[in-house]
Amino acid sequence: MIEIEQDFDLDGGEIGGGMAVFWSRGHGFDRDEFIRAVVGFCLDNGLTVPPVGWDEKPEELWQQNVPVNGYVEYRRHPEPGPNVRSPRFPVTVLDAERRRHGAQKCAIAGCENGWSHAPQLRIIVEANDPYQAVVVPLCRDHRSAVPDPWYRCVVVPVGSTVALPVKEQTPDKQEAF
Repeated sequence: MIEIEQDFDLDGGEIGGGMAVFWSRGHGFDRDEFIRAVVGFCLDNGLTVPPVGWDEKPEELWQQNVPVNGYVEYRRHPEPGPNVRSPRFPVTVLDAERRRHGAQKCAIAGCENGWSHAPQLRIIVEANDPYQAVVVPLCRDHRSAVPDPWYRCVVVPVGSTVALPVKEQTPDKQEAF
């Protein structure tokens, strides 16, 4: 029998709702058997069964459990640890949440909160290049620090010169300094 676990959202240090991410320790499970175990887990616990496409299959990953503010954060990697003493262990994961564009936690350095918003900020890589968009996963607290509307926030590389247009002033509207 496959023992299924479920991921939960962690936001602002509080455990949130259950995510449609299910996992079990170990590798080598049969695809259909694993998906049936997830369906059984959902039915046994009164959860909505997540939609799983015919081409989807569970991923075999390596997980490290990291204590964060009294909770455990699951950090998953495609490879085993760098050495024999690595704390990573094999897991099989069915991710029906499909947050493929995000991250496990907020992108702000040192923030351990889970992300809840991923605004697209405009960036300039080279001075003559057009604007590009970068998706930045942020927790609720850091998302509130990004000015609204978010498209007004522009990231420019350090050392670049920013030239702003000069407004023409008419003699009757000159400012006194």
